[in-house]
Amino acid sequence: MDKTSLSLSALLITGTGLIIALVKFEHEGLYFSYAGENLFQIKGSIIEYYKILFFTILLTIGLVIEALTLISNLPERLHSIKFYICFFLFGILFMVFTFYLLRIGSNYYARKVWQPQVIQSYKPLYHSIKEILDNDEESIKTNYQTVEQRLNQIEGILDIKPKTKDFHKRVESLKKYFSNN
Repeated sequence: MDKTSLSLSALLITGTGLIIALVKFEHEGLYFSYAGENLFQIKGSIIEYYKILFFTILLTIGLVIEALTLISNLPERLHSIKFYICFFLFGILFMVFTFYLLRIGSNYYARKVWQPQVIQSYKPLYHSIKEILDNDEESIKTNYQTVEQRLNQIEGILDIKPKTKDFHKRVESLKKYFSNN
């Protein structure tokens, strides 16, 4: 390994971290307020926190590599320009792969934090939907828009795309989130 290879590695690692930090979470419900508390905003903040955490780790690694390069006694260059061009291009591919891997990882860890909060807050809403659906057909027809809006709200924040328009089936698919809480 030489200084140029190490400097390029540090640049790529730092670049990946910067990209992760710059990618923002956006959701159509982010600026709406449901029942006084904007859970979409809470969810977005938690996701953003984990992206920044992962960015900071990458940035620190890149800076440590760069610092080690500057204080070490490595030769300036050992390889041809073609080698460094290929090294950098493969580094870009690796950076893209790392970006997607860390994005998936940060979203996974963020979900473990925001999902229980959302489920706890939406528990009364879920049970109110069940209560309406447990009544007769006339009650369901009367409250059709309410049920539709509440189901869309819960499915939207949990990132669930409904596979049917049938309210009973949609509520049943949400049961796994609300039955143990």
